[in-house]
Amino acid sequence: MKVTKGKKKTGRYGMDLWHILVLSVVRLGLDADYDRLEDFANHHKLIRQIMGVETTFGEAKVFSMQSIKDNIRLLDEETLRQINEV
Repeated sequence: MKVTKGKKKTGRYGMDLWHILVLSVVRLGLDADYDRLEDFANHHKLIRQIMGVETTFGEAKVFSMQSIKDNIRLLDEETLRQINEV
């Protein structure tokens, strides 16, 4: 699986597999570019709640543009097929 190659099974640096999947679906569903996707990942409460990173108190998780680009690009057809089999 390309997305976990050389990384721990729970995800990649800065993002876990759930974050990658949610942001990939948002990107494809809205035909969003990476600037818009970064805005969703860091500033839109509902998307952040779905990802499990929205906090009422304390430090909020922030996703860098580079982390988003590096991770979202790794989700390939093989991985999506495996997800669909679950």
